[in-house]
Amino acid sequence: MKNGKLPSAKPKKKRPAGSKSKRLKQLAGSIRQLDIPGTSAALAFHFFLSFIPTVLILSLLYRELGADTGTVASGIGILSSWLPPVLRSGFDSMGPLIGKIPVSGFLVTSVVLFAWSSTSGISRYFRFLEKHCGKEGYTRAWRIRSRAIALILLLGALGGGLIWLLGFAPAGQNDGTANPWFWYRVVMVTVFVSTCLFVLIKVGTPLPLRSRRVAMITGFTGTVWVSLTLFLDQLIGFSDPIQTSAGHFGAVFIFLLWLYATAILMVIAGAWASTVVKTHR
Repeated sequence: MKNGKLPSAKPKKKRPAGSKSKRLKQLAGSIRQLDIPGTSAALAFHFFLSFIPTVLILSLLYRELGADTGTVASGIGILSSWLPPVLRSGFDSMGPLIGKIPVSGFLVTSVVLFAWSSTSGISRYFRFLEKHCGKEGYTRAWRIRSRAIALILLLGALGGGLIWLLGFAPAGQNDGTANPWFWYRVVMVTVFVSTCLFVLIKVGTPLPLRSRRVAMITGFTGTVWVSLTLFLDQLIGFSDPIQTSAGHFGAVFIFLLWLYATAILMVIAGAWASTVVKTHR
């Protein structure tokens, strides 16, 4: 109390007029400076590399392992069945060449390729953001950028998981009997959505940078895996909703569009975060 009067509250700082539109203009300028087509295409290419081994892994495990030779030739045969007749004969000739490769060795190689392609894609994205934001902005923008990207991953997992479940009900077989793979799907979707929720919550806490990167890579690969399994069910014909080659290629095309759109959203989220940091410096 001073001179018999209570101290008045500190006046709030007024936000300058037009600050919101100024930030939007800065964001638009930052996005225009980015090589969005090139960067997102590079990301999509890295993640697409993980699509090829996953196709062969699941085709072997779901359709041929134990029922046929149990070798890579089984997966090659399934892949060739998706191709038009003109290309099928040449593709089938690959079977005898690598048909003696054991499943275990191929699975290890495929898992390594899947991990490398996903990790290298994420690392390329980090390098791109550091170059765009500068080291100081890269560090300060991490929390904002991570939440935006984690939200994208969460929405992708929810969307892919719901479509996956709706297309495969417990009584989804033609004879009306319960399908034993339904609860497998429920567990897988729950695990991956929970992973994305964990990433969404944890990236806002002061974790070490390396831990955040590991969490983000885990969330992204989990989301990609849900979407891959969704489309592989269609491609392999495990639930047989698609019977034609056109349907197979249509499913692959939709998957590639989803992958490319995700890469673009990741790049734009990075531009938005760096703009916020530059505005508040």
